[in-house]
Amino acid sequence: MFGKHAAFILPSYGITGLVIVALAVWIIVTYRQRRREIERLEESGANRRGAKGGQ
Repeated sequence: MFGKHAAFILPSYGITGLVIVALAVWIIVTYRQRRREIERLEESGANRRGAKGGQ
């Protein structure tokens, strides 16, 4: 049904899917960590360099 190369192709798709999911999870986790770090810094009085008017 899948042909003689299915034993190579199907695991390749599976591995590719796992890598994509792992990258997405990594991006989400890192984004949340950076967001918490920025909030902590802003609460301690640090400002972003590009903030206008000292905000």
